[in-house]
Amino acid sequence: MTTSLPQSTDGPEKEKSVFQTRVPATIRLYLKGMAVVHYGTLKRFFDALLTQFMQQRPWEGDAPIDWMQPRSPHSVTNGRSTVTNWRVINLHLSDDVYDQAERLIQQLGVSQAVFCYTAIYWWVKYIQPPKA
Repeated sequence: MTTSLPQSTDGPEKEKSVFQTRVPATIRLYLKGMAVVHYGTLKRFFDALLTQFMQQRPWEGDAPIDWMQPRSPHSVTNGRSTVTNWRVINLHLSDDVYDQAERLIQQLGVSQAVFCYTAIYWWVKYIQPPKA
């Protein structure tokens, strides 16, 4: 007699709650270190970062920040492809933060990559800059 484990009816875990952007490699390493030390996981860290960004709305007000366009991890010069210092980063988020951000992204008319890179740039420059 063989027994089998019950099959999940939900299917595989959904990847709905992931945004993707690109950041310089040094910032990517910095974010990962900060996440582990201060938040325990990247998911909690990115939830906190985007929540604070959405609450403070630094794109509004007296000195608004500009939306930042992330660069490509590859460039082509004279027909030759080269790797840049920019790396892809996935922001795994709770469904609640993801949904709030997605609604705001649609209202603002920016891409997910621009929204997330701008949030990361703002956080690294103004909220928790690296110590020199």
